Amino acid sequence: SSRLTRFITSLTGGRPPPLQGPPASASVASATASGRPTVVSDSHRRQSPLLHTPLTVQPEGFNWQSMAEQAKPAAAYAKDNENVLIGRLSNGLTVASMDRIGTGCTVGVVIKAGPRFQAGFTKGVSHLVEKMSFGSTRAYPNREHLLSEIEQCGGIFDTQSSKDATIYAMSANPLHLDRLVSALAQVVYRARYDSDEVVAAREKVRFDWEAMEMSASPEPILTDLLYSAAYQANTLGFPKFCPLDNVDSIDRSEVLRYLATYYRPERMILCGIGVPHQPLMQAAESYFADQPDWLAGSAGAAAQQPDNSVAQYTGGEARVEKAHSQMHAALQLPELIHIGLGLESCSLSDEGFVASCVLNMMMGGGGSFSAGGPGKGMYTRLFTRVLNRHYWVNSAQASNQAYADSGLFAIQASAPPQQCRDLCKVIVRELHAMTDRLPHDQVQRAKKQLQSMLLMNLEMRPVVFEDVGRQILSSGERKPPQYWTEQIEQIEERHLRDFAKRMLLSRPSYVAYGPQLNLAPDYSQVLEWMADSGAAKSAASSVYSRIK
Repeated sequence: SSRLTRFITSLTGGRPPPLQGPPASASVASATASGRPTVVSDSHRRQSPLLHTPLTVQPEGFNWQSMAEQAKPAAAYAKDNENVLIGRLSNGLTVASMDRIGTGCTVGVVIKAGPRFQAGFTKGVSHLVEKMSFGSTRAYPNREHLLSEIEQCGGIFDTQSSKDATIYAMSANPLHLDRLVSALAQVVYRARYDSDEVVAAREKVRFDWEAMEMSASPEPILTDLLYSAAYQANTLGFPKFCPLDNVDSIDRSEVLRYLATYYRPERMILCGIGVPHQPLMQAAESYFADQPDWLAGSAGAAAQQPDNSVAQYTGGEARVEKAHSQMHAALQLPELIHIGLGLESCSLSDEGFVASCVLNMMMGGGGSFSAGGPGKGMYTRLFTRVLNRHYWVNSAQASNQAYADSGLFAIQASAPPQQCRDLCKVIVRELHAMTDRLPHDQVQRAKKQLQSMLLMNLEMRPVVFEDVGRQILSSGERKPPQYWTEQIEQIEERHLRDFAKRMLLSRPSYVAYGPQLNLAPDYSQVLEWMADSGAAKSAASSVYSRIK
């Protein structure tokens, strides 16, 4: 505030500007003979400098010379823009950086910890740990002190988790790199996780469930159910969201035991985008070279061996009856059953990985209402063959998630309870239709759309940060975008059909969520449809003919 006032004062010739301008009736803009615009008011008359007038007072705290030295010509980035430098500390922590063009930076820690690593723990502990992020630490007595430090660096922060990784990240001015890394070390190494914070995290988990259940689209719940059916009682099948029955049974001691098992330097990557590598390494040596607090004392002694088991795809069924809520009725939202049908896909290192991504893009999908326009996927197969043909289908969306050892390809869809059986038949038909001859224009469109989406997303610095961190976490290196665009270009129609046939050999995973589940087909019926591709296509065709 005072710094900002001095900065504005330097722009206005030494006089602080009024908080608001004079009334229109009391001020008139005119031009003097020298060409300088003047503002005449009832209270005072002053001259405003022209925009090309150089600043005579440098704002306090701004080092223009340092910023100018750090800036590189755009041409200098043509060669090394995607180069990632990787180092390692003596305690096993990996440091990765990319000195990318721009005036901001994103710095964070990617940890090999998350829902899939909950074997031996109360299911849901990773969810509570995520909710307690950026809380009190050894150096910051409460969350407000920590947030004040980040805000003084002009920063924002975020925590997110997936099945196999947890990410703590900040975006701020790179001139404050040392302070940012120091704050990150407090969050990742020195957090207190007090009992009061555990109690608060429980309430946040309950609020999450309430919000998800009231949402018109329960996609997070359906996805978690789909994984629990696909990988029953192992790794990727462990819940991302803490079950409500487990919330009160997770205490501080279990949280610390989980941290001592998985929040270890050798499972962490300190990643910086938009910062030089050497300063990042120096900051890492200063703040990350030792061990986290929970590895000392009773928590460290209670730590168990990390679970490195391989994901076992099982297939199966999960059903959750959920009545139409009063809120949905008041908002006049339709009563819908949400279903998901999944097949085992492939891992990140599998030779079919790129084909699975192209196939997912070609299937596409979305909601029954869309304004259309470029990039909306209106020409994907689930739009042209499902949403455009069956008026009662509320949504149909394909997804494909790959991990270090397995993957899941799925179609999630929703419709009124009376059409649930027909919806399942249509989805089964579309899964089998992937093995038919695919039109050349659909394949080419999917490839171009995937390439453009990849490149457009990587224009955002936080996305680059996550991409670098996740690739290094899973494979030890980061492959540049050019590698992936070339791989996508090499995909042909036969690759897609072969991969679809391979997926259809796996046992299907089937979930249903919503009201009146007695109208949804049971798992044995879905298995029968999936086993007989000809019958499945015939059944889906009869559905279409009945509603024409």
